[in-house]
Amino acid sequence: MVLHHRFQDFKLEAVPKKEYGLFHSNDSYIVLNSTNSGWDVHFWLGETASQDETGTAAIKTVEIDQALHGLPVQYREVQNHESPLFLSYFPNGIRYLAGGYESGFHHVEDEFKNWKPRLFHCKGKRNIRCYQVNTECKIYSACYCDVVLCLKR
Repeated sequence: MVLHHRFQDFKLEAVPKKEYGLFHSNDSYIVLNSTNSGWDVHFWLGETASQDETGTAAIKTVEIDQALHGLPVQYREVQNHESPLFLSYFPNGIRYLAGGYESGFHHVEDEFKNWKPRLFHCKGKRNIRCYQVNTECKIYSACYCDVVLCLKR
């Protein structure tokens, strides 16, 4: 069983199952995997996450480890450099989204207030990675798949 959490106000917030595999570059997450043989605790750090976000993720990982009496194996995951074990939890791949919570944990923007189409550059075969790119990008490669998300009202 995989549990996926992110931080808000220095507290863990459960990520809805439909959002498993979505990671905001400004945020840090904890992904907990439990099996019959033990626990794996991964703390994931976005490439633009603040020091308080990354520090909180590390501290909470230690707290989880202590609560489970030192049984879990801890993993540090960094955006674009995730371990194969971590990627295996997301069979549909992972998507990196720009933004997230600001330092101090105030939400950056209302998701639909100023919503604009988003363009994702996707690559990979088994573990697909999708990167949010500028929608005004004019150079495309035939080697990759690009996906545009549009909001229909």
